[in-house]
Amino acid sequence: MSEPLFVKPAAGAILPNPDRMFAPLAADGELVPDTAFWRRRIIAGDVTREAVPAETPVPEAQAAE
Repeated sequence: MSEPLFVKPAAGAILPNPDRMFAPLAADGELVPDTAFWRRRIIAGDVTREAVPAETPVPEAQAAE
């Protein structure tokens, strides 16, 4: 499995996160799976890919791989 992406919504955007039952993507960014959905959102400019902040915990399921 590929590494997760850390994305932030574009300025002023409220974007549903399908991986969290469509709860809005956090304004300060979230780790999301590297899927076609998120790649399309990056290309469309709905979100920006950012470096993962040092204090961001990696979900347990991904840390075990």
